Amino acid sequence: MEESVLITGANGLIGYNIALKFLERGDQVFLSDYYNKNNRIDELCKKYPTQAHKIEADIRNAEDVKKMMETIETKCSGIDVLINNAGIVKDKTFIKMTYDEWNDVIQTNLYGTMFITKGVLQKMIDKKYGSIVSIASIVGKNGAYGQTNYAASKAALIGFTKSLAKEVSKYNIRVNAVTPGYVETDMTAKIPEDVKAKIVASLPAGRMAKPEEMAEAVFNLANEKDTTGEVRDICQ
Repeated sequence: MEESVLITGANGLIGYNIALKFLERGDQVFLSDYYNKNNRIDELCKKYPTQAHKIEADIRNAEDVKKMMETIETKCSGIDVLINNAGIVKDKTFIKMTYDEWNDVIQTNLYGTMFITKGVLQKMIDKKYGSIVSIASIVGKNGAYGQTNYAASKAALIGFTKSLAKEVSKYNIRVNAVTPGYVETDMTAKIPEDVKAKIVASLPAGRMAKPEEMAEAVFNLANEKDTTGEVRDICQ
């Protein structure tokens, strides 16, 4: 049965590959990203003209999200599956980190997730059906040098997921999260080669995970009918 899917951060490699999984299944997929540097969303819209829908919004802004949801609801009866994938990093040791560097990460990674989830939730409750998967990070569990802002945002997503799952399970809405390790993305591509070599050497698989592998894990979790409140370690 065709579902309506909303993916934030859809222009990144992970979001793009998650979108492909749902598009290949035949779903209607709404693709949101504040940054469209690589034109991956445009590529998907061209390849799947009747299924892929580009939706522009700054998810840090509640009014932007409200307008986005109004646009989406002219095309479907509400979102069935939400993938909270948008996220940024602004790494620096805490003593040197500016307020703006802290706030930008928290606003995007945490508040953006909150605004989007709030935007889709009432329709899910009305339909008594929905699946929400948020992309957290192993850094939210273990911490990482120079990433206090990022770690705080991802740790918050873990608590958000577990708590919301308890609130909405009675409406047949599943809420889960994944905590990936290192994945080959536009973000990790910026890591200096010497640092990247040390990271790879420390990984059990001896390599970073492929975005396609991450997408497969997220797609599977989004479709597990009997799983909610789970924070699943993947790609580690």
